Amino acid sequence: MPYENINATLTDADLLDILNHIDQSKLKLPFLINLTMKERKKYARQGAHIKSFNKKTLTYSQHHPQYVPSYLDINGTHADQELCDKLKAIKAQLDILSDGLQSTILALQNEVYAATRVVYRSVETATHQNVPGSSEIYNDLKQHFPRTGKRKKKEEE
Repeated sequence: MPYENINATLTDADLLDILNHIDQSKLKLPFLINLTMKERKKYARQGAHIKSFNKKTLTYSQHHPQYVPSYLDINGTHADQELCDKLKAIKAQLDILSDGLQSTILALQNEVYAATRVVYRSVETATHQNVPGSSEIYNDLKQHFPRTGKRKKKEEE
């Protein structure tokens, strides 16, 4: 979606309020875990067919309890599925928020970079015109743009 230059602010108070809400949300989810990459690979990726299987099997277990082994805590399994569904609803909203944050950050960084390049070019022009004080700024900023490739090789020859 195209956008005009983003012209918004976020007050320190609003930032603190948002961060506090996030902290409060984390307190409501003390059971969340962090899997290592090795652990993530160990768990099966569950596609739609596995989710459908789980749902049907849990439904059958309710209507036909005689097929549920006595050693299996099927109520715990139902609770796990219910928790999983609720966490997915939270994650869906957080994914939307995360995507919006990432897109906005990227757009803002691009706006800032475009503006700072204009300032850099202005300082560069001032340096070429021997404006006092500009060469120090230019020399400091140009370090962020090291010359490489063909142009550098030509300069060395």
